[in-house]
Parts: sequence; C-alpha cells; structure tokens
Amino acid sequence: MVAQVIVTVNPHEFHGVAAATGLDSQVDLIVTSADARSTSKVVQAQQARRWLGLDEDLTSTLLVESKEADIAEFCEHGGQAVLFAENDTALDDLLLPLVS
Repeated sequence: MVAQVIVTVNPHEFHGVAAATGLDSQVDLIVTSADARSTSKVVQAQQARRWLGLDEDLTSTLLVESKEADIAEFCEHGGQAVLFAENDTALDDLLLPLVS
C-alpha cells in the first residue's frame, strides 16, 4: 500500500478548503497541525501513519518540504525527505528518481 498524505501547518479549517477545492479527494488523508496539536512534520507524519493503521516508523515515509529545518528533523527521525524549492521544477522530476 502506498498512501499519499498531506501534513501541513494549518488550522483545522484547512479541511474545509481542501474539500471545497477537491484536494481531499486526491490524497488518502490530510493531517493539519491542529489535528496533531504540533507543528512538527515528524509528529504529524506519525499521527498520519497511526490513522492509516501503520506503525510510527518513518523509514518508509517521504516528506516533500520547502523548509530545510523540517527536512533535517524528519531525517533525524528516520524519514526520507526532499527539498522542494525550485520554482520551475516539476514535482515528478524530484520524486521519480526516488521511487524508481
């Protein structure tokens, strides 16, 4: 199973925005910082894994993030991460080499 989850530092109202734009139908789960009561992407990802019925081990979890500090924390906890900061780079160009 490969689940796609959004973890985001946003209030709970983000769920309404996601529903109104159809974003919620594109992913398996959305976890906001309000849901996890933490702005840590590690904590949010672990919560997402629990809600999906998985253990909290982040070794098979990939974070696509624009903040280097969040990437460092995520990798320190065993997760994989890629920095997405290039304006003209397609997300597929960053992710396909990681999963092929």
